[in-house]
This record gives sequence, structure tokens and C-alpha cells, in this order.
Amino acid sequence: MSRDAVRAVCLGGYSLEVEFDNGERGMVNLDHLAQKGGLFSSFSDPDFFRQVTVDPELGVLRWPGGVDLAPEPVYHLATGKPAPSWAAVR
Repeated sequence: MSRDAVRAVCLGGYSLEVEFDNGERGMVNLDHLAQKGGLFSSFSDPDFFRQVTVDPELGVLRWPGGVDLAPEPVYHLATGKPAPSWAAVR
């Protein structure tokens, strides 16, 4: 079951509080993505990371330059509930 993000607030560092369309919310730390490089190399700049928004149509977390995260792995990390196998966060 897909859960779209409806709100994301940067709490400092790489931590976000994310609220989902079912009313659930939770904290997620994405520092592992900053270390991953590639598309997420921009996360190494804390000012860039703080620019997180939620795309209201797609329910994804979005940053400038086309960097985005699907809501399913974020939901799993924030709530501890199962994510689809394709949405594993590594």
C-alpha cells in the first residue's frame, strides 16, 4: 500500500519529520544518502538538504535540481512498517 507524503520539516542535520496522507508521521534520518554520492551528493550541503519540499501531486520528497525520494521507503523508515521490496532503502 502506497502512502504519499503531505508534509516534511527538516529537524536539523539529515533528520526530517514527515507526515503521510493517512495522518501518520514519523522521523527519518537520511544521512546514509548523503554518504552515497551520485544523485544524492548535493545532500552533503546542509543548506541544500533543508530545502526539502513535498510535491503535492506525487507525494514525493523533493529538492532542487530534480532530486526526489519516493514516499514508500520514507514511510518505512519513518514508521517501521513494511515497504514494498522494490522500495528498499540502501
